[in-house]
Amino acid sequence: AGGMAPAREGADGAPVVRRDGTGERRGGGDDSFFTPRAALLFAVLMVGALFWEEALEVRARAREVVFGERAVAPTFLAPRRAGVIVSGNEHDVDVDGAGTIVVSLPSGTPTDGTSFLDRGGEDKRRAAVTPKTETTALYAPGALLPLPPVPDEIGGTYRSLGKVRGLDGVPDVTKDASAVADAAKRRAHGGEIIILMANSAGCHLAANAIANLRSVGIEHYLLVTNTKETCEWMKKKSRSGGETAGWELECGWTSFLKGHPRLKTYGLLAEERADPFRLWWARFHLLERFVDLGLNAMYVDTDVSFRVNPYVLLKGPFREFHLIGQDETGGVDGVNIGFVYCQNCVRNGPSHRVLNETVQRMLQILEHEPGPVLRWDGQPALGAKEHLWDQHIYNDVLESAVFSRDLRRRSGQRLIDPNGKHRDEWLGSPVQNFPKPSDKRWDEFEVEVAASDVPVTKNGDKMILDPGVKKAKGKVLHCVGLDVPGYDADAKKENKTSTPTLTTPSACVTQEKFLASPPWFLAGWSGVAGDETYQGVLGRWNLDPPIVAVAHLVGALAKLQTLKQLGWWQYGAEAFKPPEVVGLSEIEKRLDRVGGLGVRNMVAASRRASGDVGAGVGEYGEQVARLVTLAVAIGRRPVVPEIECGAPWVGSDAKAFLRVKDRERVVLGTRCLAHGALVGDSEGVREASELDLGDTQKIAPGFLSCCASVNFACDEGVIWQVDLDSDPRLGGMRDDVEVLEVGRLPRTKGGGIDANATAAMFENNAQKKLLIVDVANANSPGVLPTVDNLSEEMRERVDLFFKTCDHLDCRPPKRPFPRDVDPCRAPR
Repeated sequence: AGGMAPAREGADGAPVVRRDGTGERRGGGDDSFFTPRAALLFAVLMVGALFWEEALEVRARAREVVFGERAVAPTFLAPRRAGVIVSGNEHDVDVDGAGTIVVSLPSGTPTDGTSFLDRGGEDKRRAAVTPKTETTALYAPGALLPLPPVPDEIGGTYRSLGKVRGLDGVPDVTKDASAVADAAKRRAHGGEIIILMANSAGCHLAANAIANLRSVGIEHYLLVTNTKETCEWMKKKSRSGGETAGWELECGWTSFLKGHPRLKTYGLLAEERADPFRLWWARFHLLERFVDLGLNAMYVDTDVSFRVNPYVLLKGPFREFHLIGQDETGGVDGVNIGFVYCQNCVRNGPSHRVLNETVQRMLQILEHEPGPVLRWDGQPALGAKEHLWDQHIYNDVLESAVFSRDLRRRSGQRLIDPNGKHRDEWLGSPVQNFPKPSDKRWDEFEVEVAASDVPVTKNGDKMILDPGVKKAKGKVLHCVGLDVPGYDADAKKENKTSTPTLTTPSACVTQEKFLASPPWFLAGWSGVAGDETYQGVLGRWNLDPPIVAVAHLVGALAKLQTLKQLGWWQYGAEAFKPPEVVGLSEIEKRLDRVGGLGVRNMVAASRRASGDVGAGVGEYGEQVARLVTLAVAIGRRPVVPEIECGAPWVGSDAKAFLRVKDRERVVLGTRCLAHGALVGDSEGVREASELDLGDTQKIAPGFLSCCASVNFACDEGVIWQVDLDSDPRLGGMRDDVEVLEVGRLPRTKGGGIDANATAAMFENNAQKKLLIVDVANANSPGVLPTVDNLSEEMRERVDLFFKTCDHLDCRPPKRPFPRDVDPCRAPR
């Protein structure tokens, strides 16, 4: 077959009420109030109120069962204000009649007017934070938060906010050609459309990605889920926050290849996982269809963050490139597909054919006859990633388009064998005749960045990019297909039959170019090609204005943790997790009614920690496990202190921002309050502006660098230090803190903390929303003791918590295993 193949068809939380705010009690004095009759009336009212509270809680639970709503039961006699005016550079929200309630968030606005990189590559910019002021709790933990408004000037010519239409209900956007066309008509703007994909486990990441697009003026996205139910949940949730929420997500779902008999053969029926293959294939199907409709189509992973609106660069210096992607290896067969963009691509031309051929080769493998694909050794090719991974197939097609030959070095029967020897022999075989490494290297081009091409951030600051001529890498693309003269369908055959004379298809006359994006435009966290300066693992993604236009967290090991550390997480997005994927929702709700429990002056998280890496990591993990055990046992949320980045066991590199580089253990952030509740008074804890790191590496005054654990990360249940300091919903905790010495906690005969006695002690005394245990005690210097004497109910609750957050379960004998970069497991 030649040419292009035909297309396949294929109510959150309790009501909030406004407090009167006067604080006055009208009527007679105290002596006139407490009469016997009044006392009796008061008692009756209190009993009735208790029954009322219980009834509301039962009602909330009933709604949860019937409607799937994760309702938060109201707090009796503690009404919350109805709205908020949020101050800051991008957070001016006026909520109905709330009065003036100030909640200042980090705006990222520069304070010194300097740039980050000069021509010598030195750091000239403070990290992307500014000092916070006092905050007030307005929302229950886990509730949907209003999105910040986007100034009118953000996005410029390429702004699409409010300029696209919603979909008609919850459609199957790949049902047939008319469904694809209708989705394109409604969601595209100015000939542009961006595709996002999500299963139920990734709803919160998709919501955060959409909030990110919105922050740079983009609304022309199409979110596609793997089931109708998941899309319905997201649409309903996005409209549950009131008129000021601003989410109003739009999505459709896809039935593409659903029910295909070979999905079971290749073990691909499970879709609620990190590798939903059917959903991945649907992205290329939609990309190809949208290009066929004449659109400039982009796909981005949900771990991609636009630090600026990228269109000014795509339409400026990169206007001569048609197919754009991310370079991982420095050569043609190593392109990451977390970002794919096809602009000005001729229908049936070279770039369009790359997308079409990618889908067709996937179908060829999926529907291979007379039976499933076999491995190099003749055995059935089980394990879809070996031969059906769309990134492998796409790279093979891209290589074919560069060399005008049908090449399949990464997909199909070119499979991964356990030892690698057969694979290497197969790749290097003269019979396969693959292009040499030197031939695969990118060609060099030049692009010119005008001053007007430098994009601005959501705060109005220009990205750090000097105008002028820049190097760019890529390759010229040719049309793939048997209808193209000179295209070699089987380069391996020694005796080739002559091909009848063909006429070049008109769409293939003009060559198109692929751009291997320079890292200042599209950067990865680690393990990607290009100048390492721009990789996130070196810490410079913390700086603002940004040094990259688009950041892709490929290579990051704890992505939600990383997004929070960088300040790129939109709090409220986690509310989009469907109830069935939140393992600790019930426990969280119970614990949130009481408050949190944290620890400070923990030696394992400080500069006084062990210099032995394995010992240091293990001690920190065990201390966190003790904190989680104590907090959950006594009915509070664990509030986990992050690690001083100068701790001896944290990896360092002189080339990195603040000298921190430790991809497998920690992720650097600069958003911890210098005088936050979890910050201890050890000698190593000082404001970052006082650190002796030179004038070119400073964090905004009032903040500290802090390193969050990667191998002990958990995305629910716990409150990390960056959450405590940044999440507007935790303002009540920040404002209501009590610090107590660890020596005040009841002990067992063995010296451990008595969980039962501690719970009783707190129950019988007035409690603050946030209790901080200070372990800087002579009897236990910097160490939280073991937690003992748990009741059966406590133990069950703690075990359930650790079952969900198993990476945090460092209770002995578990320890980081088999290496110190791994989560805690029982050593074999």
